[in-house]
Amino acid sequence: MPERQPLLADLESGREAIALLRRNIDEINIELLRLLEQRGALALNIMRLKNSSGLALHDRAREAAMIAELATHSRGLYDEGEIAAVFHAIFEASRALAARSFAGRYREPAS
Repeated sequence: MPERQPLLADLESGREAIALLRRNIDEINIELLRLLEQRGALALNIMRLKNSSGLALHDRAREAAMIAELATHSRGLYDEGEIAAVFHAIFEASRALAARSFAGRYREPAS
């Protein structure tokens, strides 16, 4: 029975480690949200300028270039497909932000 005591202690320290790591994740999540809001404000300003100039809001080539550039900065934890998935969601959120902001005042220019 004495062998079970260290296992219980390890479990408790594991729980403490998990709790600490989760608190770190929560802090990073809040920081990510702040950064996403900053990015959204910048993207919205760009879209307003594009809208007033009659330019298309959606630039697929620019999005692809951004993803390719981001992939070069990856330390390898996430592959390019995973990076692309995250950033496609961010791009889509920016377009939704523009749609709410312009509320029918924007029309995609004819090609």
